[in-house]
Amino acid sequence: AGCSQQEGDKQSKKETFLGELREFFNDKLVVKSSTDMKEFTVVVGTEYEYGKTGYLEIGDQVEVTYHAEKSDAIADLVKVTKHEEKTAFFSGVLLEIYDKFFVVTGTQLTAVIEYDSKTKIQGKLSAGDIVEVEIDSKDFGRIATTNAKNVILQKIREEERSVVVKTFKEKERSVSDALIFLNA
Repeated sequence: AGCSQQEGDKQSKKETFLGELREFFNDKLVVKSSTDMKEFTVVVGTEYEYGKTGYLEIGDQVEVTYHAEKSDAIADLVKVTKHEEKTAFFSGVLLEIYDKFFVVTGTQLTAVIEYDSKTKIQGKLSAGDIVEVEIDSKDFGRIATTNAKNVILQKIREEERSVVVKTFKEKERSVSDALIFLNA
């Protein structure tokens, strides 16, 4: 499970590490084998082999080919060796219902769920109902990524606003000269 294999390479020594993908963020990924845990730096030239899935997901069994650069392990190739579809359950309050989708909000996530051939609804739903939605891991990852992006952008906007308010709050009750230019 957690084997390191050395290959001869003219530029640098390449090694292979096998294990379960535990974390994947920014430019780092963390893989745990049965005996070791290793952090890899992902760079622009890092290649990926996803197999049939087409994506990388926490819990996948991966084989990372890497080389050492100073004190970092630089990932050259990340290959998914085993992937299992997982099902997630998302609970929340039903906000809105439309013809082809509905909106559910939970404690940390708001999801837009499309109706498809697999959608099963028990009883009549109305806004305000508490619902549990089964989401396959691929869709849930997309929803979580989009939500995380939106939350980060919102936090940035809030911080920008607070900086502007603080700057002008300090100038409150003072007189300033200003020129205003209008673009015509």
